[in-house]
Amino acid sequence: MIVMAMNVNCVNPGSNDMGYCFGEAYDKVARMFPSGRWGTPNDTADLLLFLHSDYAKWITGQVIASDGGVKENW
Repeated sequence: MIVMAMNVNCVNPGSNDMGYCFGEAYDKVARMFPSGRWGTPNDTADLLLFLHSDYAKWITGQVIASDGGVKENW
């Protein structure tokens, strides 16, 4: 009998700087993050690489926020 392990997770990428927000609105959102900056697609990709690695072999059935600790209640 062959048993195959499968991990199923979901990533919530939060606000990523995709070039759709400018000026005062951009700065307002950036201030909502503890780091003072928007997330990037690479930030989300780093999480996906981790989840694809052996380090995440015991993580399954999760929704993982990759939102940089954004403050709630915009």
